[in-house]
Amino acid sequence: MANESKTSAPAGKTVPGTEPLQAMMEEWARFEQKGLEQARQAVDELARMAQASLAYAAQLSAEWRRLSMEGARRAGEAVGQNPFAPRA
Repeated sequence: MANESKTSAPAGKTVPGTEPLQAMMEEWARFEQKGLEQARQAVDELARMAQASLAYAAQLSAEWRRLSMEGARRAGEAVGQNPFAPRA
């Protein structure tokens, strides 16, 4: 309002007596940056692990299908029938 006194410092200057607070805020900003960088690295690592897990799951699924077909074929041969032949 019209009667308010201006107590803020001009841009780029600090108010006398606030140097410890300013130093604390600057240190806080450094810690925050470090934490954000660690979070980014963790997200990147999780993405890499998720992609590797999906590739491994696909590999296991393909191997399971191959082994299932091989087992069915061998079982059919053991009883003398082709398990994949059309039935009449």
